[in-house]
Amino acid sequence: MARPMIYNHLTTLTSLTSIIAVVTVLLTNQQLIHLLLSTFHPLSHPFAFSALFISLYLNAKTLPFVWHIRKFKHILNQLYFQPRRLEDLLQNGNGITKHDMKLSDGSDASNSAHGALFKPLIAANLHTPLGECDHNGHKSNSTYFSDVDQALTMHITGLLRKGIRGAAEYDRTVAQQARHTLEQQPQQHQDNAYNVNVSAGLAAPSSSPASASTHTCTSTVKGTYIIALGGVSCHFKREIKPYERYDIWTRVLAWDRKWIYLVSHFVAAGTVQPTDWLLQPWKNGNGKSERQARQGQSWATGEKGAAGRMQRKDSGVGVENETNEHGDEHQQQQKWRKAVFATSVARYVIKKGRLTVAPEECFRRADLLPTKVSENAATEKNSQSEHAEKDGTAWTWQNVEAKRLKGLQYAEKFAALEELHDAWPLDGDVPGMKRTTEDGRKAVEVIGEFVDMW
Repeated sequence: MARPMIYNHLTTLTSLTSIIAVVTVLLTNQQLIHLLLSTFHPLSHPFAFSALFISLYLNAKTLPFVWHIRKFKHILNQLYFQPRRLEDLLQNGNGITKHDMKLSDGSDASNSAHGALFKPLIAANLHTPLGECDHNGHKSNSTYFSDVDQALTMHITGLLRKGIRGAAEYDRTVAQQARHTLEQQPQQHQDNAYNVNVSAGLAAPSSSPASASTHTCTSTVKGTYIIALGGVSCHFKREIKPYERYDIWTRVLAWDRKWIYLVSHFVAAGTVQPTDWLLQPWKNGNGKSERQARQGQSWATGEKGAAGRMQRKDSGVGVENETNEHGDEHQQQQKWRKAVFATSVARYVIKKGRLTVAPEECFRRADLLPTKVSENAATEKNSQSEHAEKDGTAWTWQNVEAKRLKGLQYAEKFAALEELHDAWPLDGDVPGMKRTTEDGRKAVEVIGEFVDMW
């Protein structure tokens, strides 16, 4: 086992060294630099310069290390450079002007921010360069995963920003409280270890609640916090043509004791226009974005432009706007369905060292959950109307839990695929194949073995 690891490390080091050497030679070769400048000079060779610029601009997405640049850009932007933060809205607009606290309908943005947990974040205006196309002339199936990875990063860092940036401070505070509590009631915490761990945000390492008794809080565990992708799948519905524009809508689907499940939809760009943007209040205004204005369509009011419908010429998808009180909701949903290219489901786990932090605790630290009410509580007072209570729009624990359980029906099917790890190399007996070899070893017959690349 040690020899393959050494080989892998040496190969990685050799690859990085060779890349650095090539870049260094190119940057220090004065003759080559002079040749490139003279060949692609915008004044002396405008055609060559234009061809180079257009080629790089249209295919920049497939250039080396551009994926890494996009990844770190999303992380830094969401964690440090995002001018508006969900926690500011949840704290009644601390640091935000009164105008920015208003949505397109005049309502308070802080009320809407409480439902941010299930609201989507859009990775907008993506396209498919030629380098991402397969032999069929459309977006290659493998490239969906590199795109959805960017969208997932953008979403999870934006949603859990407060919890990520304040993790260390939170641990220090919880450690002090835990020490005081354990000193006051040590026997009670020994008898009820599972509740201690849940309150500290720990997921039990196995299905048994009692198995969580080995730790008391994340502050007692050494290591750094990490957010790790534990699985992703993608179901394809329609092809994406070269340079066709599309958006990726990502939102929380559900969570269990260990995993946060996210769903991402690849859709034709501009099919559905948001009415409000929580993190970008300057777009709210009258509920119409610049892109809506160009299309002559307001999603907020349901008004139609001269064309009478929203249509993206580059995607070939037209979806009529029928959001009015007499509209057919089912028919509208069918039209939206036509705009979907693919749907992806992914799951994340948050750890500190080797310890798993419960998703519910992560959301609580980010102020994304309402107050938890016990099942035997008589009533829950809230400012929402009785109608909102019935249709599930009120920000209550019961409605959040109902939404989580609904999404969990899909997530559990996705999680069940993990059992296929045990189906390698063979899943039980195979018809037409002998069970053992002549010397008594388990038979493993294959069709063939062929080297890919080198």
